[in-house]
Amino acid sequence: MSEPIRILNLFTIMNRGGAETMVMNYYRAIDKSKIQFDFMVHRQERGAYDDEIEAMGGRIFRMCPIYPQNLFRYQQMLKEFFDNHPEYQILHSHMSELGYFAFKEAIRHDVPVRICHAHNAPVFSSETAIEKLKRIPRELLARQMRKLSTDYFTCSRIAGEWLFGKKNSEKLIFMRNAIDAAAFAYLSSTYKCNFLGADNKQ
Repeated sequence: MSEPIRILNLFTIMNRGGAETMVMNYYRAIDKSKIQFDFMVHRQERGAYDDEIEAMGGRIFRMCPIYPQNLFRYQQMLKEFFDNHPEYQILHSHMSELGYFAFKEAIRHDVPVRICHAHNAPVFSSETAIEKLKRIPRELLARQMRKLSTDYFTCSRIAGEWLFGKKNSEKLIFMRNAIDAAAFAYLSSTYKCNFLGADNKQ
């Protein structure tokens, strides 16, 4: 039996956020004999989903946080990682423009599929002065990210056009947020409504 295709997902930490929960819903449903998810995270502490990921056969690789003071160290860690893990042919980043650094190293290691996934868009109208300053490097990295990505995934047109630019709107691949619909199904045997009042016997 052949080994499953392993997809490396990039996250900050696998806690119960929106993107993390969406990916876990897909992960639970896929045929893991054919496709397996692994995770590169950027915190040393364990996340809320780590136990479940490992129970399903996923691997978790821990990197340093992507802070300006860590960039040289982070780039060295990425080089070492891809040197030691040539099995990855698909990289799926859920970190917006911060996936740029991993994608740049992935190209050096001939990783052919590099998916960047836009999960949200900044709200510039409510920015603080510090956030306005941060916007400049964010936008610069986003522009570079577009050149390194082979596929543009998004949950909405607004998010996709912010990260990938309006000129690439026709290239967007919409991947809707997933939920387990069965968990929200109505069960008539469980829920009973007495419209005749509490004192009336049915």
